[in-house]
Amino acid sequence: MRNQDLSVSFKVGEKKLFVIKDLFEFYVNVQESRTAAYGSNTEVNHDINNFTEGSRKWIDFIGRIVKEEQAFERRMIEARSYSRRAASKIAEFALFGWRLDEFFRLIGRDRFEYEDKDSAEKFKTTLCAKEQNPKISMTITNSHIILLQIQPFKG
Repeated sequence: MRNQDLSVSFKVGEKKLFVIKDLFEFYVNVQESRTAAYGSNTEVNHDINNFTEGSRKWIDFIGRIVKEEQAFERRMIEARSYSRRAASKIAEFALFGWRLDEFFRLIGRDRFEYEDKDSAEKFKTTLCAKEQNPKISMTITNSHIILLQIQPFKG
């Protein structure tokens, strides 16, 4: 979480995992089966066959977002209300709408790392998703004031 928004970042590697600093470049590397350096002495060949089947579903997810972001950028440039970000690198994608739905669909029952970058102290933990109906209560008073309360999940 950053600036009250959910976002997702990814890591790559075999024995040691490295944060992917540019997801656009990563996706191009996979599409073109390029080899790229991570850290000071690790190289990864991005041929899709070098990734596990589970990793491939996340590469597809990254690809969908990359294409969406590129299409948005093209529309903004064509509308002349936007200038191309010079050599910008994006290490994380915002999660909203279909992206958030797809993220939780792909996670399933797996655990994932969560980091709150908004709090005074950085907070990291491991989370898992589960399907559950929220507990919602509503109170209507004589003065027509409606109080809606949603209780957070526990457990």
